[in-house]
Amino acid sequence: MARRWAAAVWDPTPVSMRRIALAGVISSTVIIVTGAAVRLSKSGLGCPDWPQCTRSSLVAAPTRGDPMFHTWIEFGNRMVTVVVTVVAVAVLIAAWRFRPGGPGARRRPDLVWLAVVQPAGVVAQIVVGGIVVLTNLNPALVSLHFVVSVAVVAAAVALHVRCTEGTAPARSLVRPDLRLLGYGVVAVVAVMLAAGTVVTGTGPLAGAGDVPRYHLPLEGVTRALNYGSDKVRFINMVRVGKRVRMRQKLIGAEPKSGGMQLKNECTIEIEGEEKPACIAETISIVYGG
Repeated sequence: MARRWAAAVWDPTPVSMRRIALAGVISSTVIIVTGAAVRLSKSGLGCPDWPQCTRSSLVAAPTRGDPMFHTWIEFGNRMVTVVVTVVAVAVLIAAWRFRPGGPGARRRPDLVWLAVVQPAGVVAQIVVGGIVVLTNLNPALVSLHFVVSVAVVAAAVALHVRCTEGTAPARSLVRPDLRLLGYGVVAVVAVMLAAGTVVTGTGPLAGAGDVPRYHLPLEGVTRALNYGSDKVRFINMVRVGKRVRMRQKLIGAEPKSGGMQLKNECTIEIEGEEKPACIAETISIVYGG
């Protein structure tokens, strides 16, 4: 099995190259999920030192004033980084060795450059992550830590897509206005991601209890933290040309985490039909200024 995997990396075919690129997408995404688990569980200082977990232990060990499960969550995230590093190096080797036209043919520079981003991004993540820990979760560095992860995922996805494409000159398959709208969506999502890191670094989910936060002028401002949706039910189809509207009803409110947790029932109704398209419950916490 190991020999077959090594052969797929050292002498990749078009199929194995796509699979290796997909492995890069998956591993780069997993590290974001485990990083989110660290932040949302307030385990950012579960390993208060770097590169060791503690000053006296390279691996997870009890720390003063922090539950052991915080240590295991943070240490587990560091172990996932090892796997991501191995995959990133394999992606780069495969992209460098890949010859679409067979032995003796030229390699594809576009694939190589996209592959380079992955190990380079992992190295940047390791360095920034270490500085984050040593600066007691500085919010600006935590934001940078996340943005670098997103950039690596973007490069991994682009590499996987490029592996399925040829080397002929690009030919546009969509209208210019749709392409422009696509660029606009990318720009808006980028702004939302950056703003999201600031929001998280300002509120109660900054990675640990007593750590620095962004000092934004929020006095007198009502803040809402979206917890997501619950009990989402798709009941009816929406036919082409039909108009829809959303009706929202407050169905629950209770104190939680220093604010008020609200539960709303959102119903998406279809014009002229009794059954709605969708019913979902949304959960959020509102903090008064």
